[in-house]
Amino acid sequence: MRRLPWPRAADQARIAWAVNEVSDAVWTADDVLAALDLRQEPPGGVRRASGFLAAGPRGMATMPGWTTRQQRAVQVDHRNAARRRPREPQHTASQPARTQREHLTEAAQRRRMA
Repeated sequence: MRRLPWPRAADQARIAWAVNEVSDAVWTADDVLAALDLRQEPPGGVRRASGFLAAGPRGMATMPGWTTRQQRAVQVDHRNAARRRPREPQHTASQPARTQREHLTEAAQRRRMA
């Protein structure tokens, strides 16, 4: 929770429950972030950071390529390399690109204002 701004407002017990599967498998924060980057945002959007976090790495601890520390380290290296590499914009002029973090931050701000 220290590395990501968007789940900070969430209940810590709920976040702990959400990452229980991967924490039991001794995943690092980098491992979880790499797994989350592979998941798409749900069609209805994200309401709670804990829900997104619960759905994100679910089942990943037993997926091929993610079961050992070495395999996860390779996945994290791929994620980091992809983040360093400049990308072509994948949005249209009428729809600016938004990261999952930006979306979750905006959703949290809307909830606070409501």
